[in-house]
Formats: sequence, structure tokens, C-alpha cells
Amino acid sequence: MSEPDRFASLTEAERQILALLAAGHTAKTAAAALGLSVHGVNERLREARVRRVVQPILTGASDPLMAGDDAFLFCQDLGLVTIGEDGSPGIANAIYREVLARELSYGMQMAIPPPEFRWKRDDGGIDMDALMAAFQK
Repeated sequence: MSEPDRFASLTEAERQILALLAAGHTAKTAAAALGLSVHGVNERLREARVRRVVQPILTGASDPLMAGDDAFLFCQDLGLVTIGEDGSPGIANAIYREVLARELSYGMQMAIPPPEFRWKRDDGGIDMDALMAAFQK
């Protein structure tokens, strides 16, 4: 499908989302501008049946047969997922594609320790000797 065809197949809401994202909005500000609730999506992701459907779709490991599963139908009713033209399951819109991935990886993101910049001085400047020593290790 060509790019113009793909754009023409979008709903008006999806076009609005795409325009906001293209204009530099984050998923959160785009959702707020359109009156969508990102928090509602986050709450649903706490449910195991929703995670079982969404995670494999985001990682590209979804089974086309999952589309008949009750959990998939539940997620479809919530507007989180859809069936593509090729019959494969997918995330329903651009905002959800961004938000779902971020929300599902949040725990891992928080487990990453903050970096230690041993070459940063107390005044915010850079200790060049320490920086060079760390770079050369």
C-alpha cells in the first residue's frame, strides 16, 4: 500500500493524532489535546490478560490466531488493538503504540541506575583529567 493510500485509510482521529505527533507533541500532550486518557490505558495494562495481548504485538511476536481469543476481543473492545488489512493483530493507533511500549517497559527503565559522572565537578563544570582517564579505560 502506498503512503497516500495508507494516509487515506486512517480515521479522522488517527489523522489528528498523527498531525500532533508530527508537530512535535508527545503522546501525553497529543492525548490531552484530543481529550483521550493515557491514564486509562495505563490502568488497563495492569491486567494480565491485556498484557498477554499487547506485549507480543509490540515485540512482533504475536500469533495471528490470537485474534479469536477472548483476551484479544476484550482489548479490541477497549480500542487498544485492531486487526490489520493483512489479518494480523496490531496496536490501534499511534498514541497507543508509543504509550503502551513506554508503560510496559517502565519497571525496567526505573531499574536502570542513574549514570555516575565522575568527571563532573561540584560547580557543574567538567574535570578534563578525570574525563580523559575514564575515556581511556
